Amino acid sequence: MEKVEAERREVAQPAAPAAAPRQASGYHDASWYRQRPGSEYVVQLLGSRSEAAARAFIARHADVSDLGYFETTHQGEPWFVVTQGAYASRQAAQAGVAKLPAALRDSKPWPRGMADIQSALR
Repeated sequence: MEKVEAERREVAQPAAPAAAPRQASGYHDASWYRQRPGSEYVVQLLGSRSEAAARAFIARHADVSDLGYFETTHQGEPWFVVTQGAYASRQAAQAGVAKLPAALRDSKPWPRGMADIQSALR
């Protein structure tokens, strides 16, 4: 019974706030991802070949908290990924998806592990 309650609390609680402040422009950058515990999860919202498209996406969704983006590579080319949040578990990130605006939920976002992101950062 205690284990079930602990799991419920974990799902309901997002990870602790970031130690690094958000950019003045209102989003997290690559250094924020590097500083997060590898056990955390984020919700991936968008992947794009265009950094301008990633920034425009963030600007269009400025009402959504804890957005960020980082650069990696996909098929040997630069790839810009937009994420939301920092969650203590995959289940908590999935619960976070349900709280996103309908337009973002419709794009089928998914939880992504911070350790995976950290290994993919450029």
